[in-house]
Amino acid sequence: MILALRAMLFLCSLLVLVSSVGIMGAAVGWDPSFTLNMLAQWLVANPLQTGLIGIFAFAIAVFGISLSLRSSQEVPAIIKKTNLGVIQISLQALESLVRRAASEIEGVRTIEPTIRHREGKFEVHLALEVVPDTNIPSLADRVQTRIEDYLAQTVGITDVQVSLTVKEIATGLQKARVK
Repeated sequence: MILALRAMLFLCSLLVLVSSVGIMGAAVGWDPSFTLNMLAQWLVANPLQTGLIGIFAFAIAVFGISLSLRSSQEVPAIIKKTNLGVIQISLQALESLVRRAASEIEGVRTIEPTIRHREGKFEVHLALEVVPDTNIPSLADRVQTRIEDYLAQTVGITDVQVSLTVKEIATGLQKARVK
C-alpha cells in the first residue's frame, strides 16, 4: 500500500510541476496555445492511447479519492470499558510499560519497543541491545514471556504477539572477573 501512495504522490507532484512550468512560461510571454493545439491533435489522432491515458487518469483519481476518504485503521489507544466509565491507555504508555518490563531482565541493555494493534491483536516488536556473553535464545524466551505476563497483569491485554530483534551486542561492558 505504501508503494501505491508513493506512486500517487509522485504523479500528483509531476502534474503540479508541469502545470507550474506552464504557468511560469506564460508569465514570461510563452504562448501555450501552439503546444496545447499539437497535444490536442495527437490525442485526436491516437484514440487508443488517448483512451488508455484517460482510463489510467480516472483510476488514479478514484484511488486518490478513496484514500482521502478512508478512515485510519490504527488504534491510538486501548479502550477499556468498566462499570465506572471508559479507560484509554495510549500506545505510548504501553511502550513505556514494555520498556520497563524488559529492562528488568538481566542481559538486556537497551530496548526500543514498537506496538501496533491489528485485527484485535497487539503486536509488540522489540529492538534490543544485549550484554556480551548472553544466551540469546534463552533471553528472548524470558523477554517474550515477561512482556506477555506483564501486559496481561497491568492492563488486561492477553492477545499479544511479541517478536524481537537483537540489533546489537553491547561493547565496552566487561564482566567482573573473580580471582
